Amino acid sequence: TINLLRPTDFQREVLFEARKIINEARIAYRNQKQAYLDAQEWRAKHASGKTDDEKWRAIAGAQELSHRACQAVGKWLEELKEHIKRNRMADDFMEARLRGIESLWGFASGQTGRSLHAVQRAHPRSAAEAQAEALKAARLQTLKDVEEAQKSAAVACGKLLRKLYDWENLQTALVNTKLLKERQAEIRETTAKMAPRTIGKEIEDLEDKVQDEILTLGKQQSSVLEAETSLEQELALIAQRADKDGRKAIKNYLLAAFSHMRNAKLNESLKQTSERINKNRLVDVVPNQEKVVAAMKIVEAGLVYAGKNDEADTVAAAELLKPESQDVEVARNTLAPDEGAEDAQALSQEQLDK
Repeated sequence: TINLLRPTDFQREVLFEARKIINEARIAYRNQKQAYLDAQEWRAKHASGKTDDEKWRAIAGAQELSHRACQAVGKWLEELKEHIKRNRMADDFMEARLRGIESLWGFASGQTGRSLHAVQRAHPRSAAEAQAEALKAARLQTLKDVEEAQKSAAVACGKLLRKLYDWENLQTALVNTKLLKERQAEIRETTAKMAPRTIGKEIEDLEDKVQDEILTLGKQQSSVLEAETSLEQELALIAQRADKDGRKAIKNYLLAAFSHMRNAKLNESLKQTSERINKNRLVDVVPNQEKVVAAMKIVEAGLVYAGKNDEADTVAAAELLKPESQDVEVARNTLAPDEGAEDAQALSQEQLDK
């Protein structure tokens, strides 16, 4: 069986899978950071030669989880590269940003693997190695040897997660923009075909079948209005969140898309369009529909451009190594319908102008 998808629908399916992978990247980062911080604390306060040392097991467990999650991210990246090559969708999937993600992943994976191998090697393999003093000395030496690897792995995993957030934010905005544009283009074509049959008539004077077609068209147009409203809110919300995370470049791209939609007054145009269709003023609405399609093409082009620019992450290593209670990185990768609505409403014109 062959299942044919439009490029945008295929892109949406890939994005759905990508959100699962962001969870893996989050697991890799949080566990690697915990392994590093716990190792520092163990060396300073809890070093022991007990074979059943609970704190040591926690370090080893976090290190293993981090490496396994990192490997899952790598597997997904390979699959995505194959999708891009087979479907010729480099711009759609923002290949330039993926190269930056892949580079960070390669380094992070190497460091998590090195750290895991060292920690596993510190497990006693004989009665002599299990002696308390010998085991304590071996573990202390192991953590000293991999201190830099654990630290650099945590920083790399943190930057990897932030870059994945950037990519997911732009992909979400791009996919929803394309879906809205394509849907409006389809409705415009239908409207243009129906208009000559209904021109100069009141809707009550039309045949029942034609009236039903117009009412259906009006509902379809209303769904585009709802999608446009949701997209504006979504752009505002993820821009606000990116700003809180310190991901300034992505915030600016998203606010540029948001402000273009606002300045073009698409919401107002779509409301008028829906009302006129319901009153059988089909000829009058085609220019408005074309205006929406044109505006969404501009937003789409801006997001594609953003996907080709992979800015260096300027976040300080110290920020990425903070304990969980002080961590600036917010664990999220999907939007709750009402979450942060007040933030979106608080966007001022001054912010948009900037």
